Amino acid sequence: MLELALPNTHAIAVMALIIVALILFTRDHIPLQTTSLLVLVALTVGFTVFPFESDGQVLQASDFFLGFGHKALVAVCGLMIVGEGLIRTGALEPVGRFLAKLWRRGPAISLLFTILITAVLSAFINNTPIVVLMLPILMGVAVRMGESPSGTLLPMGFASILGGMATTIGTSTNLLVVNVAADMGMDSFNMFDFLGPASIAGGVALMNRAWEDGLRPTAVLAMSDAMAIGAMHALRDLRVDVPGDVSVVGFDDIDLAPHVDPPLTTVHQPIRRKGEEAARLLLTVVERRDLAKPEHRRLETRLIVRASTGPVPNHRKEVAGDRH
Repeated sequence: MLELALPNTHAIAVMALIIVALILFTRDHIPLQTTSLLVLVALTVGFTVFPFESDGQVLQASDFFLGFGHKALVAVCGLMIVGEGLIRTGALEPVGRFLAKLWRRGPAISLLFTILITAVLSAFINNTPIVVLMLPILMGVAVRMGESPSGTLLPMGFASILGGMATTIGTSTNLLVVNVAADMGMDSFNMFDFLGPASIAGGVALMNRAWEDGLRPTAVLAMSDAMAIGAMHALRDLRVDVPGDVSVVGFDDIDLAPHVDPPLTTVHQPIRRKGEEAARLLLTVVERRDLAKPEHRRLETRLIVRASTGPVPNHRKEVAGDRH
């Protein structure tokens, strides 16, 4: 029978201190900095007066400050500094002006551009300055159109979160995971290793949102295989048969595509050749040291048909015929 060991006195004291800190954080009249400093002082004094010993080693109070020099925290602080610099210098204002002009012409396409720009920028910059940039634009649009701000603010917020999840530097959480994995001797993460899971989550969210808005497509063409896999997952949760009710097509032909259920129909593209051609063209420009004439390269793609596509069901054909 498995027996659970009770926490020691030091662990109970630390948990109690955390609860006290959370209560103090909710008090508006107490600055956050004051509470944080009190926690540090309490930990330092407590473990100095009552030392903690484990396996013959004594935990020194000074060890609590070693985390401030951890590379993950330094990287997070660096991203915060960059974000604050972008806000104060107005470096992102041209993007804001462009979106503001676009909203006057077409709200639907403007919302799409806003979501895409927010997601892309959040993948490489802390999402706080991105939200600060977008907030007044979207609030002004909502007031001008007489609609609730939540209709534009919520998609923008989700896009910033999803974009931040896509890279190792997009969020402090990803940075922490990468560095903890490195400290544990695990394989290092590449810059875009989180892109696949983030794209799948995006596909799930977009498919659910489209269904909630009353859209009932007979086919879905996703911009990547990962998003297509997410869309199939959402459709399965909605009790929609793929491909019986809706066909799904991806793009890229990743290794996972033939192994999902059902196997994903997709468009294969020569990713390696694209990289090689891009590097060759870049080296050509560098060697010439001038602006070379634009070169166009057309690389072969091919459709790979698998089990995620099929003919339009008869009852959906009748609906489509009625619309025409």
